[in-house]
Amino acid sequence: MIELVLKAVAAPMLLGAALLAAAHRLARQGDDNARLKRGGAAWGVALAAAFAVSVFVQEGAPRWPPAARWHGTVYAIAAAALIGLATSSPRNTFLSFSAAAVGAAIAAAGFVSLPGVDTVLWRGSLGAVVAVLALVLGVASRRDGGWVWPVGGAVIFTVLSGLFMQSHFAKAAVACGAIAACCGGGGVLMPARLAGRFSVAGAVTVATVTVVLSLTGYAYDPSGPLRWTWALPTVSLLGFVIAPGDRASKTGLPRKMIGLAWIVVCCGAAAGLDFRARMSAKDKAADSVYSPY
Repeated sequence: MIELVLKAVAAPMLLGAALLAAAHRLARQGDDNARLKRGGAAWGVALAAAFAVSVFVQEGAPRWPPAARWHGTVYAIAAAALIGLATSSPRNTFLSFSAAAVGAAIAAAGFVSLPGVDTVLWRGSLGAVVAVLALVLGVASRRDGGWVWPVGGAVIFTVLSGLFMQSHFAKAAVACGAIAACCGGGGVLMPARLAGRFSVAGAVTVATVTVVLSLTGYAYDPSGPLRWTWALPTVSLLGFVIAPGDRASKTGLPRKMIGLAWIVVCCGAAAGLDFRARMSAKDKAADSVYSPY
């Protein structure tokens, strides 16, 4: 167990932190465009790399077509991160946000193939949700790409990891734990000025990862007592929209705390309600087995 944690959680976290630190150091050189792409835009690549390394440490070398259906999530997330990186620009215009959102939506709908949710309607819905959230979060990151992002990301992916563990999907739980650890590691580097702030690439990746993994959990948890709880981490992403505020104004910190509170409440409700429902179902099953009637 300790070896698994070191290889599939700690190593991806260190890789993500190293990418962020290296990108931030390189960002001191070059023009504005280079600084943006090598600095804050590296968040998307770092999160995608942490997830991919964690999955393939557990499952073996990547293959095409994927060895398991849920491995398509790796390619979708990696594509979203690279698209976000490619569309980043010093001005971060609405056009760049839109291009990143559309690209991430196409990647999610094209690569993700999950049991029970693989129809045209499901894929179209997945793409639409990714597009909307990627666009909204991209705009939010332009207003403020500070500490709320890594802290909120750590909360979201820790809870997703717990939901996967409760549904007995341990490999996905460990991979989500690697993303949460990467958010935490990068969040420590950010105030020390060893990592860049979030930008559109990181925001698009967070949106894509959350939506894709929430749908993955829903697809692989057909007997779950409260399957709708898988949607709450996605709803929690709205906290990043609430959080941005002018750091020089009095409303800056309160808005950040309200946004973070929204994330914590949504994710806490998902974990708590899901755990309670599963325990209740287990107790009822035990009663039915041992009941003399």
